[in-house]
Amino acid sequence: MIEKTDYIPPELVLIFDPEAQIRISEGKLVAKVDIAPLIGLLDSAHAAIEPLFGSSEQNKADSTTLMGVDQPLDLSVFHKVSAYHEKLTSMAERFRELSFVQAAYLKPSAEIGIIEERRKPGKKRSTSAKRTKDLTDKKDFTDKQEYLKPAAEGGIDADFAWKQDGGGGQGIHVIDIEGAWNFKHEDLVYNPSSCIGGVSVSSRKWRRHGTAVLGVLAGDHNTFGINGICPDADVCTVSIFDNANADPSPHWGSAKAIKSAADRLSPGDIILLELHRPGPAVNFEENEQNQFGYIPVEWWPCDLAAILYATQRGIIVVEAGGNGTQNLCDDIYNQNPESPHGPFPPWWVNPFKRNPIDTAAILVGAGVPPPGTHGTNLGPDCSRAKISNFGVVIDAQGWGVEVATCGGNNNLGEEGDPENRHYTSVFSGTSSAAAMVAGAVCCLQGVLKTKNKSLLPKQARALLRDHNLGSPQQNGPLGPAHAEPIGPRPDLMRLINLF
Repeated sequence: MIEKTDYIPPELVLIFDPEAQIRISEGKLVAKVDIAPLIGLLDSAHAAIEPLFGSSEQNKADSTTLMGVDQPLDLSVFHKVSAYHEKLTSMAERFRELSFVQAAYLKPSAEIGIIEERRKPGKKRSTSAKRTKDLTDKKDFTDKQEYLKPAAEGGIDADFAWKQDGGGGQGIHVIDIEGAWNFKHEDLVYNPSSCIGGVSVSSRKWRRHGTAVLGVLAGDHNTFGINGICPDADVCTVSIFDNANADPSPHWGSAKAIKSAADRLSPGDIILLELHRPGPAVNFEENEQNQFGYIPVEWWPCDLAAILYATQRGIIVVEAGGNGTQNLCDDIYNQNPESPHGPFPPWWVNPFKRNPIDTAAILVGAGVPPPGTHGTNLGPDCSRAKISNFGVVIDAQGWGVEVATCGGNNNLGEEGDPENRHYTSVFSGTSSAAAMVAGAVCCLQGVLKTKNKSLLPKQARALLRDHNLGSPQQNGPLGPAHAEPIGPRPDLMRLINLF
């Protein structure tokens, strides 16, 4: 069944010339220029406009950080227009005719990575009519979490981290940004996560994904279920929606969610960005079946600015590299998109080049686990998973298939299990990989905090990119590692011993 929240209309983003000083004060547009044409356009379309990042007065320019060529970071120039979906394209064209509008573009809806909907061959499922559910019979699935093992066995060596002071992520705050979570899951009790910004929507698709991510990070260490990588961290969530049905809203979105999360964190804390969206290789058209052409959200100017806002405050942003099977070095990502998805403002440059603009985020690719994991063999350990984007901008990899966690499609459970007892062994994509890398960074930061140390965003990224401190990427059936780089997989023992 297709749920209402399986389709979310694109956002219409306006970027004003900073010199115009267009602001919304007491619900009215004010400016240093004549904005009557803008007001007339909005009124004729019965459209609403809001500052994308909240109150303009709170979003002063930061002259020390650039979000484009010779353009200081200035969140106050971004606005969001809400109107009937059918009107957005024509409105964008008319907005671009105004002299004080630097850009008016449609931004495709942000999406989560795919959770593969499959069960193991031969899996027997009892029916509720033939069995009496024993809710006290809780099963242990930690033997399927090989990604927690030492590097020599294909993991990140979380067990080594847990034996160190602070190695469970003590004192570190992590915010997962996506759309929905099941906070009542039986294996998410000791770290009672909550949604502290936006609203967790009613979509099962989003909820299963978010719960799986929370399990990788913060699953309880007990006698059943799974174990999280950083169980002692304070893990919370921020949604990209602000209502349960995920209807379009002028008040929220992915960029606003990133800023909201950053405002709640301190230097050394972590934002996990579990989103990607369709890019120019597929003409920005959504395709949930395989997500070919999906790319990291930082490519869009408003999300780029939001991530810069976070990292320049010392917050580490771990960003899913996308499941689009794209080479992010391709020239297509250097091109300013055409209407209605662009053009972006003249100061925009492709952040995937990291020159001259670098968000300082850690981009994560999806790697292959050791052959034989859960009976599969997708190639050599640490080679690129088929769906993963790649390129020199990808900093590190995590398991992109066969990740055991809570939530997901319940392929480890029985038919009739209540959702609070769902577990999966096939969480996948750059979603599972990014959660794994974020957990590893959290463990490392927790250890460092006990030594009165902390990594800044670019310091953490440099360590994760170092093949001598992780498990290096291997050549795979899709091609040699140097031609499709996704970086090494973290090795917590090496990273921690460095200090």
